Amino acid sequence: DTYFEDRPLLVAKRFAQIVGAFTRILAVWRLDNSKPEQPLPPPGCAFETDAEECQAPDPERYRGTVLRDTVCSLGVLFIKLAQTAATRPDLIGDEAAMSLEKLQDRTSPFNTTLAKQIIAEEIGSEKFSEITDNPV
Repeated sequence: DTYFEDRPLLVAKRFAQIVGAFTRILAVWRLDNSKPEQPLPPPGCAFETDAEECQAPDPERYRGTVLRDTVCSLGVLFIKLAQTAATRPDLIGDEAAMSLEKLQDRTSPFNTTLAKQIIAEEIGSEKFSEITDNPV
């Protein structure tokens, strides 16, 4: 409970990142009816974007790529939520579901060495008897 109370700037920064990401999705999804001349650069996630998908003349494929890459840039919680949402095209629409569906089996695993380092720094490695290198 006190972790976030002691770090108000960290909370504000993360909130701004999330709001910015969803603003980007909204801008591309709702306000831009055609693919821009120069596609927005992917926000840099673990998902391996198909180069042809960003360059495709079909704005729906471009919008789907932006949606997926932006969700990816927000981290594992948002990826898991998007994976779940992808199973419900009746709620989010076919276009979004088809794009987010790729998150279910085509995302790269998180770097194990980095994960162990973060766990050790944040909560201490002595909390766990063993952490395997193989992803679940």
